[in-house]
Amino acid sequence: AMVSLLIEVGLRGRLTEDECPGWDPNSGRQQYEVCQEQYARLAFLTSLASGLIQFGAGVLNLGFLVSFLGHPVVSGFTSAAAIVIGLSQLKDWLGYPIAKSQFVHVTLYSTFSRITQTNPLNLGLGLIWFGILYAMRWVAGKYPKLKFMRPLGPLVTCVLGIGIMMGFPSLHKKCYDNEPDC
Repeated sequence: AMVSLLIEVGLRGRLTEDECPGWDPNSGRQQYEVCQEQYARLAFLTSLASGLIQFGAGVLNLGFLVSFLGHPVVSGFTSAAAIVIGLSQLKDWLGYPIAKSQFVHVTLYSTFSRITQTNPLNLGLGLIWFGILYAMRWVAGKYPKLKFMRPLGPLVTCVLGIGIMMGFPSLHKKCYDNEPDC
């Protein structure tokens, strides 16, 4: 997850004017929204390069280099990644689009300035899924014979979510394109 975040931030605004002629940096839209095919090509190429570097580092046993980084650096980087990942999930929990920003305070302002637009169904499903995941983790910790439930939690919630979405097609209506009925 951290590598994908770094790649996303690294690619922001990287397409040239020739590669993405329809994009205006002052429009408020991201390049991946305007030039999807070119951005996807760049993202795939960057992901391939990143994967090859990671594979090469693994083959050469270069993991020991991380020990030269201080614990506060690794801990801070991991915590920041968790905050960014959590904030990126808010749009799905709240049911309305949230402007992406590299600054946490801008994302929080965008979130809380429109909090009255929260979709109760999205929020309810998000809280239920979180509760299921937490309950399975708690049960696995409390009862040693059921320790298999902890790693099984994400799989169970994923299969359950897919089943619910297939059973109720009205739940997966895309409401992020400013459709009037969302």
